[in-house]
Formats: sequence, structure tokens, C-alpha cells
Amino acid sequence: MLSTPLCILILVGSLLIAVYASVTLLPLTSFFKSSHDDPEDGWMPKELERISFPGGDIVVRKIQYNPSMKAYISIHIETHISSEDELLVYVNSRASALDELLNSISPDEKIYVTITFKDTLGQMDFIDLWRDYLEKPLDYAIIVKNETSGELGTLVLGMPSHDEPSFMEYFTNPKGFELVSVIAFQALVRVDVAKTFKQDSRILLVDPQECLTIRGLVDKYNPLGFDVTVEIPPFLHAYVTDLPDFTP
Repeated sequence: MLSTPLCILILVGSLLIAVYASVTLLPLTSFFKSSHDDPEDGWMPKELERISFPGGDIVVRKIQYNPSMKAYISIHIETHISSEDELLVYVNSRASALDELLNSISPDEKIYVTITFKDTLGQMDFIDLWRDYLEKPLDYAIIVKNETSGELGTLVLGMPSHDEPSFMEYFTNPKGFELVSVIAFQALVRVDVAKTFKQDSRILLVDPQECLTIRGLVDKYNPLGFDVTVEIPPFLHAYVTDLPDFTP
């Protein structure tokens, strides 16, 4: 059993309420409604199948908002986390999914993952990790301090590429805030790096974008003529922090 960090014990925070409610309490059609949806013409996302696993569901939807638009398939993970126990169930099940994936693919392959820390990681520790291990950085969830009010809050921002000349500005002064620590990040990594992260005592979970089940679904729908998009797993700590969200 994983030890439970203090920040995970604070489970019903502002972001948990906002994100969890939107995913699990609102009707699915409301959550996926876009500005192009017209309920009267019937062109709404259609759920094709749902595969449950401990802590969540893998949901497959056919997306087509109007007859002139080519339909495509969207696959995403829907979490069911409203308590510490449910969080740990999700962590354990997705850790098993990662093990199955890593044992089945080439060591030379690269995979997209969401990395969530047990406790927030300091700025310089994260910069060292970012420089040494990330093939293609995507987004990261961070705790920042408002330079005017001193209030702490969270942001989700895109990370700079390795060749970005002013990359330190992203980490020291993101959008006018002072970076305090890093909660989680998403990136493309090599298989050997994913295995290294698994053994890192600072990391709660390495959550793969495409586990074997999702890869099987991609293989199922691609031959049917659909483009298939697979969403990256959510940031777990974004559900469990009680800090306000500063994102505009």
C-alpha cells in the first residue's frame, strides 16, 4: 500500500469539486457539449462503449457535430475519485496497467504519460528532471504565488521545449506568478525512463495515455475508417488540492 502524503488527505478541494462534479454529476451530453451543438438536429457525441476498471472507466465516443463533418472516435479515461480510498484504488489499477504495457512493448518505444508526485516537487528538482528525462514536454500543474496578494493557487501551463532559449522564465515567473512547486506533468518519455519513474520514491503514479486496453480499442476502430484520438489521463493532484485555480 502506498503511503498517503498530506496533500492527498485534503481531498475535497475547490478543483476536486469543479472537475469531479463536471465529470460525474452532470449528464454526459452536457459535459461534451460544444458551441456547435444543436440539440434539435441530433448531432451529439454518442457513447459507443464503456470499459470499467478499478477507479474509473475507459469511455469510447463517436463525435460528429454536423453531417458535413467526418465522424471520429474519442477515447478518454473517466475517473471516479471522491475519497482517499478511491484515489488509491485508481493509482494501483493504473500502475498495473503501466506494468502490463511496459512488458509488452519495445524498450525503444516512446509513450505519453501523466506523472503525479506524492508531494509537490521543488522548482530546481523539477528543472533537472525536465532537462534529463523528458523527450517532449506537454503540460504541467503547478502551485504558484500571486505576486500582488501573496495568495497561493494552482495553474496548468504548457511546458517549454528543450531548445526554448528563455525556458527559465517559464519556471520562475509563469504568467506573472512566482512558481512555488510542481504537482504533476505530462510528457513523452522513453520506456526506460517510464520504468525509472516507477521506481522514484517521489512519484505517486506514472499513468500511460494508451494502456493495452486503449491500444486494443484504437486497433478496433481504425480499420473501420475512423480517426481515433486518445486523451491524456488527468492530473490526479488537480483533484486533491484545496488551493484555488488561477487559470483564466
